Amino acid sequence: MPAGSSNLGLPIPKEVGPIRFGYNGRMSLRYDLHTHSLASDGTLRPSELVGRARAAGVEVLALTDHDTTAGIREAERAARTGG
Repeated sequence: MPAGSSNLGLPIPKEVGPIRFGYNGRMSLRYDLHTHSLASDGTLRPSELVGRARAAGVEVLALTDHDTTAGIREAERAARTGG
């Protein structure tokens, strides 16, 4: 497999960073696709949620607050800056 491509032969954007492969040769990512912040019924600010996810090794995080997108910008800023 050429460097910089996925197991499907597709290019990997630089912003994705290093990708680990599991024991069976498939991509292995840690993800959480259902999280809530203080913008709805969660207990953490969006930036705190991103920080905790990062500390836990989560590489893909979905902010799924109920009936609002109010926390997205803060979460995105935290994800981009590491803060």
